[in-house]
Order: sequence, then structure tokens, then C-alpha cells
Amino acid sequence: MNIKGFSLVELMISMALGIFILSITMATLASVNKQFNYQSTLSAINDTARFSFTLLEQDLKEVSYWQSLVEMSQLSGSAFISTVTNSCRADSQDWARAIQQSVFAINDAPSDYLCVAEDAYLRGDILTLRGIKHELATAFDPNQLYLKTNAAQSRFYFGRDSSDTTNQLSNASQHQTFSHSFYIGNSQIQCNGQPVPALYWQTSHRGFPRKEELLSGVEHMQITLGLDNNDDNIVDQVVSPNNVASWRNVMHVTVDLLVRSKCPDSQHVDNKIYRLGDITYQVSDNYHRRQFRQSFIINQ
Repeated sequence: MNIKGFSLVELMISMALGIFILSITMATLASVNKQFNYQSTLSAINDTARFSFTLLEQDLKEVSYWQSLVEMSQLSGSAFISTVTNSCRADSQDWARAIQQSVFAINDAPSDYLCVAEDAYLRGDILTLRGIKHELATAFDPNQLYLKTNAAQSRFYFGRDSSDTTNQLSNASQHQTFSHSFYIGNSQIQCNGQPVPALYWQTSHRGFPRKEELLSGVEHMQITLGLDNNDDNIVDQVVSPNNVASWRNVMHVTVDLLVRSKCPDSQHVDNKIYRLGDITYQVSDNYHRRQFRQSFIINQ
């Protein structure tokens, strides 16, 4: 029986075809993998932005609820209401007690917000929101601040003083108050030995400011404010935080967020100039980024 094998030429042609097909397959797999990684990164960036705006929206809704419910001239109680000084110190309860100022922002620097400066403020504006939680308080933390209110009067007190005669009101609802200062700092998370930027807030803990990391990957935040200067429920002026004469006139808050990937991508270059609020922010590196903007109305 005469059995013929492959000739050398046939083997070389077969190997060449195999290598060609393999290279196409590998290139296709690499492209698919690159696209998958990009989509995963983009999804993570979008999720970070969505969760950030959810936190801000919740606070701003409760600021609106607070302003519509409480008449400041009828506010008293056993907890001292501090004078608004536009400052924040880590060793003082004045910041959490300045509840008459429900919206406040600082333009591009901690200024007198020493509680933030000491916590590695990185960049951007600082947005402070104060109010009461919409849900009723049924149990009391002795060291947290609460407010009791009816149609005519309000009482401000620590949970430990909820039964104090000074704080008694008939037909009143009780709510826990909150104070939050949102800002950008360095995350506890690192990539390739470099810290990842993150959205933080200072929150009230026993009346004192305490930092909490919220979402890593938020690189920049800028605030723009709409002012109603003549009480007609119409925005008369749109300004940056350093141009607000009266914070009681704020009825519109616009937040610009720049969110980036946690790790660089060597196959990607970002050298864009981003317009955020009243600044331009230029980068030149290998991170993926997206800019987001959302506006909120505060019902006065």
C-alpha cells in the first residue's frame, strides 16, 4: 500500500495558515478583552457618580423639608444653637450646632474649615448641608442632636435631654438632625502605590465633626449656586460660593463631579481640559474619566 505524507511545502503552508489564524484569534481576543475592561471601568465610573448624586440629593431633599417645616425665630431648646461663623474645628461642637445655616459652600480651599484641612483635603469646593432626617425619631442616641417641632415652635436638644422640660412640646414630631460637609480627599485605597481620590464627608458624631470616606474615584467637585434675592421663588443670580452674600437666598445647587478610574490604563491617554463650575482642570495621564453635572432645587 502506497501511503503519501505531507510534503515540506504543504507543511509550511499549513503552519503559516495556522499561525495566521492564531494571530487573528489572539488579536480578536485582545480587542474583546480591552473592550470588556473599558466597559467595566466605565460602568464603575457611572456607578460612583450615581451613588454620589444619590447622597447629595437625599441631603438636599431633607434640607428642603427642614426649611419648610421649621421657623427659625421659634427655635429654642436645651442644646446651644451656635452663631454661624462659616468655620469648622475638629475639637468643637459649634459646627453641628449652627443649624440655622442649612446650605454653605467654600470655593476651592478649606479656609476656616480646619476640620477638613486636617483630614488631607485634596482639591475642589466644600459643600456643607444641615437639616433634619425626614423619618421620625423613635429611639434616641444620647450624644446625637435632635429637633422636636410642631406648627408653631421647635426645640433643639441632645438625645440625652429628650425628656427635659425645656424640650417639651405638644403635638410635636421628633427628628434627628444632620450636618454633612462634602469634599474631596485621598482615599485609603491605593493603586500602584498611589492614593485614589475620594468623596468624603464630615458628619456629626456626638456633636463633633468626624470624617467618613464615601466613594473612591471622585477626583474633583465644584459647586454653583442659584440665588433668589427678592423672595419670588425665581433664581435671580447664578454664582460661585465666594460670591454669595446671604446663604438664606440659595434655592438652586448645581454640582459638577469629575470621576476617574482607580488605576491607570497604559493604552489610554487623557489630556483633556475639563470645565467644572468656575474653573478649568487640565490633566495629562492614563486614567479614564467622565464629567457629570446635576442640579437640585431647594424649596424655601
